Amino acid sequence: PTQMLNDLARDRGIKLAQVALGQGQAPIAERLFNEGVSQGHWVLLANCHLSIRWLPVLENMVMSLRERKDVHPGFRLWLSSDPTPKFPIALLQSSIKITTEPPRGIRSIMQRMYNFIPEDKFNKMDAKKPQADA
Repeated sequence: PTQMLNDLARDRGIKLAQVALGQGQAPIAERLFNEGVSQGHWVLLANCHLSIRWLPVLENMVMSLRERKDVHPGFRLWLSSDPTPKFPIALLQSSIKITTEPPRGIRSIMQRMYNFIPEDKFNKMDAKKPQADA
């Protein structure tokens, strides 16, 4: 989903700031969140399941947006997470959820991968392929 989001932001000309959560990344996530709120860009906080103890802080930040007058209309917050029963319910309830599942089997994996390569890029790669000597 990260690549799809990167492509969507690029196609729309929107800045996407992102951080993979984990040990010590919460201050960076908070800074990106606040910059996104004020400047109107998109923020992706990936791997939220790795920062379960910090998620109540994020929940409070998101809930406080309702009362703030300075939220840029272009701001969007994107979260990615593996399933976990410890994810804050209020954060889930205030979000639009999208689920993805990995394809099963090598054929499905290859088909999915090819579907994400735009045709012009695919053709460009094919043109660069070394030709066999005749």
